[in-house]
Amino acid sequence: MDNRRFPGKSSIIKLSAIILPVALIALLVTGLTTSAMVSLEPVTNEISLELLGQSEHAGQSVYVIQDTGNGFRRGEKLTWTDSETLCRISVNGQVMNPWVTLAGETGVIQSVYQDGTNIYGSDLIVSTTSGNIWRIDGAGNTRLVTTISGYPQGIATIPENPAKYGDWSGKILVGGINGVHFTGGNGLDGFTFLGITPVDLAVITAGEDFYGIASADGGLWHAHAEAFSGMIGDLLVAEQYTGVLWRIYRDGGGYAKTAIAQGSDWRRIMFFPAEETSDRAVVRRGTMLTNARIEGSLWQLTGETTQISNGTITSDLLLPGTPQLQINKTRLFQEQ
Repeated sequence: MDNRRFPGKSSIIKLSAIILPVALIALLVTGLTTSAMVSLEPVTNEISLELLGQSEHAGQSVYVIQDTGNGFRRGEKLTWTDSETLCRISVNGQVMNPWVTLAGETGVIQSVYQDGTNIYGSDLIVSTTSGNIWRIDGAGNTRLVTTISGYPQGIATIPENPAKYGDWSGKILVGGINGVHFTGGNGLDGFTFLGITPVDLAVITAGEDFYGIASADGGLWHAHAEAFSGMIGDLLVAEQYTGVLWRIYRDGGGYAKTAIAQGSDWRRIMFFPAEETSDRAVVRRGTMLTNARIEGSLWQLTGETTQISNGTITSDLLLPGTPQLQINKTRLFQEQ
């Protein structure tokens, strides 16, 4: 079946129970309400989703830092509750409250997202109910990026790849009514009409499992990374109110969408490393290993340069795409 069209019933993710780490539950939670349980549609070519449990953090929003860099440390938490102020909690439990207050902000914080492309320096990208989009670095310095009309929901930063992403390449995406706004960080660049209103966005990442939270009942849902193997790098959009998860991708000169899941009212979605075991180091970006040793495998999630100088990896080096091996700048082979 060609899933690049929307045939009414395509590969819809089936929603059903494992335990979710507390930190990951915190990452997904943001202001929940109560309503009916997630409903499902029986379809063919299903991707299996598992119910992980219900959130106990209703009313408070929490974001967990995923990447160490630019003053941030993986595992730190940011919290906020109906204000323009962020509280920061270190991995050792030290609380800075307030940590940052958005000066002059008339709305309240809506979404927080850490740049995962390194284009924006691993900064936090923050949206507010007044339509303002902010950048915050690890030292707490703030900068207003742009202001959009309407009520922004969901943020993602897109890798630099014009062939794959078109106008979105290297941009900050922000959900809006009937589509997404995109900006390069120096003012609003444009708007892409999608015919759907996102509540959250996520770039589908190789080797990472899907996690989502339903606003209706606080249900936490999971799908394994292999279910998304043919969609790596595409944008996943949770549609507001309808509960549909959409895969968005380039098609010719524009963008196409395919429905891949039916739930109730999604609130947050994300991708998180599928495995983090004692014998596998999982990193998101390009790696430099110098005079060091990894006992086990190194799994890199993005197709950035990996340099090994006097380093040892005792098991596998796992890289996405079609990696090129060079020794002393001489290419030996290219995987097909």
